[in-house]
Amino acid sequence: MNTITHQKNLSFSPGGLIGDEAEALAGKRLIGLAILLLLVMGGGVAWTLNESDDDSDHRFPSDWPPENVDATTTIGPDNEVTVAVNPLDPDNLIAGSKDYILGPTGDGGYYVWAGYFYSRDGGRTWVDGLVGREPGSVLLNYDHSTDPVVAFGPDGTAYYCGLVYGRGLLGIGRSALWIAESNDGGETWDDPYIVMAWESYALFHDKQWLIVDPNNGNLYLTWTPFTLDGSRIYFGRSTNGGDTWDYYQLSDWIGFGESVQGTALAVGTDGVLSVIWIDYDRHQIMLIQNDDEGGPEDWSRPRAIADAEYVSGIPNAEFRVPTLPALAADPSTGTDNATLYAVWNDNRRGNSDAVLIRSTDGGSTWSEPLIINDDDTDNDQFFPWVAVSPEGEVGVVFYDRRDDPENTLLHTYLAWSPDGENWLPNLRITTNASNGEYGYHQNGESFMGDYIGLAISNEAAHPVWADTRLGHGQSHLFTARIELEDLRGWE
Repeated sequence: MNTITHQKNLSFSPGGLIGDEAEALAGKRLIGLAILLLLVMGGGVAWTLNESDDDSDHRFPSDWPPENVDATTTIGPDNEVTVAVNPLDPDNLIAGSKDYILGPTGDGGYYVWAGYFYSRDGGRTWVDGLVGREPGSVLLNYDHSTDPVVAFGPDGTAYYCGLVYGRGLLGIGRSALWIAESNDGGETWDDPYIVMAWESYALFHDKQWLIVDPNNGNLYLTWTPFTLDGSRIYFGRSTNGGDTWDYYQLSDWIGFGESVQGTALAVGTDGVLSVIWIDYDRHQIMLIQNDDEGGPEDWSRPRAIADAEYVSGIPNAEFRVPTLPALAADPSTGTDNATLYAVWNDNRRGNSDAVLIRSTDGGSTWSEPLIINDDDTDNDQFFPWVAVSPEGEVGVVFYDRRDDPENTLLHTYLAWSPDGENWLPNLRITTNASNGEYGYHQNGESFMGDYIGLAISNEAAHPVWADTRLGHGQSHLFTARIELEDLRGWE
């Protein structure tokens, strides 16, 4: 494999294809680059639980529902949220959001930026702010920052990764991927640096994701570059805390009007790095793996691990509901039986459901897709996110419209399994419903983000979601602390 090596703040140059190791991939057919760019670019009725709500089909652990905490205090509105817990301190959490505090652009849209949140008391209280707005920040060379990702390294270093771009043709100009680091649990952030940049309107980086290898602290980054003639999956690795990066192309170039997107990563207990994404044209979830700590050698061939009937939209919703998978590794298993979980929203039953597959042999074989939502309605569930506790318990959070006969208002639900095989009845986390039409996007359209998040420590599960209970245009980052002791006692 050819390798591209860059230092911080250098520009992108295509190359480094895994030629003989890659399959030709196909993707979702779109009507030109404009639709690809619109995917990138793009109120709250309070529905409170009360005695009249029928919870006869729900069983609840003690002290349920958990307190819903509004983490948005000085910034906002917020959506497209993500969360991580410090492996050295379960009381220290960080979260990220697409934040709109910078206001309107003057042409019907809004400026968006990287919102950050941190907690030092296990998610009970939060402090928020913006990353990369200090004078002299390299990010100020761009108009917007979006697609937030947060992660912790094994030494407790916090990382924030985002996508910046300028306003230009069709609302999109030059773009770049960036990372900022924090050595105090997310309270302060070092100056962000550019990982990958492209000074052209003809290429746009999109939907990046970042993880930190729990074994060695390597940074692994994936994303999709879109150009006028197609898209592909790219991978970046840093073995020195982000000082230098190597880049590899993981998929063949997919032609004009087609797309692969939505990468997710995890490192199993066997040390193998797994990367998945959705192939929209084949209707499949794809997997590629590496057992060389993300190095240029020993990449498998990309292969399908499940059929996926992607969701292109849901009834009674102007906001988009893309199918983007999430991936998690069980940290409790041995090296001989590394266990992985993948989730996505799927339309195989004619409505959007939250679907999960599981591998107990490091990704060699996978279970049949399991619909995680246990409702008996045709209402929609979407944006599932999966995480695994240090003891191997599995949680999946997702938006759910089962409680509204009109299939419009949504709650956030939790599916919980003590072992990844046996699942307890779904639990409604939110105490108020949200109207997805009350959130908005930087292009001015309705928007609830493209994902929500979940982190699990050895003490508690911490879901985060965008919540519009406060009214139109008042989408906030909400969270809850769910004690594992309560869930274990409920079993």
